Amino acid sequence: MLTQQALHVDLGDGHHDVVELESAHYLGPVAYAWDLRGHDDPTVIGCGPLVGSGVPGARSLVMAARSPLWDGFLTSSMDGGGLALRSLGFGLLALRGRAPTSSVLLLRRRAGALEVSLQPLDPEPVWKEGGLPLLLERIAALFAGETPCLRVMGVGEAAARTRCGVVGSLHYENGRACGARGWFSRAGFGSRLLQLHGLCAIALGGDPPAPESVADERFHVGMTQDELEAAVHFRFSPHLRSWGTSGQGFQLLRHRVLWFNSSSVHLDADEREELFRSALLPLALLPLRRELGAEGTAQSAEARRGSSRVACSCDEDCPLGSHRLASGRSQSFEVYASLGPQLGVAALEPIDRLVDRCELLGLDPVAAGGALGWLMERLHRGLVGPHDLWVSERPRWSARDFDGEADSLHNARLAEQLLDGWMAAPWGEPLRQGLRVAAHASGAPSAALALYNANGDSGEMVPLPFWAPGIFTPMPVAGGWHPYYGLEFVPPRVLGRKSAQRLVAELGLQNLGVCRLHRGWAEELVPDLTNQVCGTSSDWQALHRQLAHRLFHRRKARFWESERMIDVIAGFLQSYQYDNAPDAEVDRWVRRFHEDRASAARAFWSEVNAGLEEILGT
Repeated sequence: MLTQQALHVDLGDGHHDVVELESAHYLGPVAYAWDLRGHDDPTVIGCGPLVGSGVPGARSLVMAARSPLWDGFLTSSMDGGGLALRSLGFGLLALRGRAPTSSVLLLRRRAGALEVSLQPLDPEPVWKEGGLPLLLERIAALFAGETPCLRVMGVGEAAARTRCGVVGSLHYENGRACGARGWFSRAGFGSRLLQLHGLCAIALGGDPPAPESVADERFHVGMTQDELEAAVHFRFSPHLRSWGTSGQGFQLLRHRVLWFNSSSVHLDADEREELFRSALLPLALLPLRRELGAEGTAQSAEARRGSSRVACSCDEDCPLGSHRLASGRSQSFEVYASLGPQLGVAALEPIDRLVDRCELLGLDPVAAGGALGWLMERLHRGLVGPHDLWVSERPRWSARDFDGEADSLHNARLAEQLLDGWMAAPWGEPLRQGLRVAAHASGAPSAALALYNANGDSGEMVPLPFWAPGIFTPMPVAGGWHPYYGLEFVPPRVLGRKSAQRLVAELGLQNLGVCRLHRGWAEELVPDLTNQVCGTSSDWQALHRQLAHRLFHRRKARFWESERMIDVIAGFLQSYQYDNAPDAEVDRWVRRFHEDRASAARAFWSEVNAGLEEILGT
């Protein structure tokens, strides 16, 4: 039997217990959180078994609990954060109850002794002065002098005002910030920490970690991407190598980039390609490429650490270097697509400014893109007047007359004004309860434009801005890359089966604490490496299939509630039919949507659901 230790903290009185766990296999944070979910609704934070093993990409910190946004069980990963928890001597942390007043939870080990304390802190004055980034700095200043290695996790104003607050994080060594900020971004876990637990921050720290041991002779600390590719017999995307995740996503999609609250699905391929070629490419991607620098694509680990332009943002000496720093931050595709083209903003500088605002507020940028895009399209269509939203202008929302530079600046300024109103103005109150609530309260014409996956009576999740039908499937876990997201057409029942298989694989990566950017090789090798390190012989595929099965039988996914969700599916089918060789199945679905849109949408959704049932339902 394998023995693990979990730290349980009661935030009501600060009491803590170290719980000994015995199991035939490693208990990862996702599985452990699921097992504990009925006991006082804890929040679980954990890492995988390969932290400190020298295996690249195996340092992820994972949070799992009931999401206030999704109204169901969700997970979120922060690449590179797991070492701080492991340095305390634990792989799992369970938080219960609520602090008497807004507080910082301090967990640190000094001279072998564990210290657990709650420090009262009112974050509001700090938020007003400098937002979430300043809160992280202030907390680091409080504790870093006595704690040489410290990871601070904090929330922003959005956690107090909305259900989609994020958790931001920075690692400090001897009081100095290292790397870029990391995020638990999609599940509303910042709102959960503050509103349920009364925590505005968590600080994990202790003595410097011991040098990594190497779990397998194929790996060594500081290995390059070429060495990793040779070791695992897997070649990473050349776009990832040269552009990072942001540029890779846009380059991959090109005319399938979603614009203007996804209303671009109504444009033809040539019009969408022109938006990419004349606006996004010259105003965002080429400046990004210049800022990153071509020489950053093959730097050594030592050179990356010394570069202010190109670095790993996840506090891990990872050979991929895929989270590249530009404009002082890691630029991910999901964030830059949600706050860029989806809001009619194509230029890099105004997108950066919107990302800054979301980071200051501690607001999920994908959720922000969904809400702001919906508000801006309503303004454009005259469904709401500028005076109703306390702004003076409407967005410039025409693809055919789009002036990339001028219209980007105009739309970004408008989005910033709407962000302010969302957080504080009376008109923003329904939206502070969620996009779904606001859409239902706005009347049918406005509700038709909202883009979200629905769960139960009140749960929601703005889908990732990726034009693939799988992103919109009725999954038990939403907000990430858990469904099948291939850009090719597959029949909806097959799509459901593929999404079920993808769910099992993604849960496996998170439960074992592995960054998903390593999935191409890690899904095959990490289970064996885990058994090797833990001395077990677990069938990880079977264990994670069982976990997915249990999640599936508790899901509350609802059929698409808005016309825009159906637009995205119907538009994908038409675009695929136009771009590719004749396909009888595609033709059949396009015809069905043309003849009876509502019936076809219900049939497509039901077929996807049936495919999920085939894999996860028994």
